[in-house]
Amino acid sequence: MSKGLIHVYTGEGKGKTTASIGLAVRAKSHGLKVLFVSFNKEPKRWGCGEYKIFKKIGIDTFCFAQKNPHFYKNSSLKELKIECHTALECIKKTIKGGFLALLQRGQ
Repeated sequence: MSKGLIHVYTGEGKGKTTASIGLAVRAKSHGLKVLFVSFNKEPKRWGCGEYKIFKKIGIDTFCFAQKNPHFYKNSSLKELKIECHTALECIKKTIKGGFLALLQRGQ
């Protein structure tokens, strides 16, 4: 697996975070390099436990577009769209840069 894998979980309702956390922890326990990216979560405000354990076990995390208009009435869909596009560019650079190189070396 020299190229790595990308998993994307979308949709309404429960299960996306649980499934992705399980897969991330499983991959890390097998010695793989893991990058966990989430959208519409605000870890500092809600104290998302997954980020605490990820830090302890060495899983890199990024959290983008934290203020979803559904929960924040003063936030707009236009702002959310801009944040998501910015996030995707950052993710692309991360994958193309050092993170992908680490994956290819098996670190």
